[in-house]
Amino acid sequence: MGISILKYMALILGLLLVTLVVVSSLNLTKQKYNRMVKEGLKRNNVDEIQLFQEEDMKHLPYPVQQYLRYVGVVGREKVYQYSLNITGEFKMSEDHEFAPVTIKQTSFQKDLTRLFYMNLSMKGLKIAGLHHLVDGKAFMEVKILDVFKVVDESG
Repeated sequence: MGISILKYMALILGLLLVTLVVVSSLNLTKQKYNRMVKEGLKRNNVDEIQLFQEEDMKHLPYPVQQYLRYVGVVGREKVYQYSLNITGEFKMSEDHEFAPVTIKQTSFQKDLTRLFYMNLSMKGLKIAGLHHLVDGKAFMEVKILDVFKVVDESG
């Protein structure tokens, strides 16, 4: 009877492990980031493209105005949103080793939204992070295996 209980427990543990792997592979945090980007694109739709003019920088310090003229910003399309894809290495603390990381960031100028998704692998464990600043409110989530929250902060 003891052997059948061990087999039963091993089966349950195996099913839990498979379920965890499947849920982790769904990339739910990345899906949330992508959904938020689509919502941001809808909210920040620009009806008419405008060009950056001299008058747009009147309030800026003179050296900044000179620099913007030098790099050729005047007369070009205004930036309404931008996206970055970053690959590199990340350290959780001074004592930890570097881990490979990929980051996606999308920012919208019209409503000052910033979306930041991070995916890294540390000691074989997938860690997903999502930071978003929307309507002046900031949120940060970090999940191990994209399932277990280890950070859930706002402010």
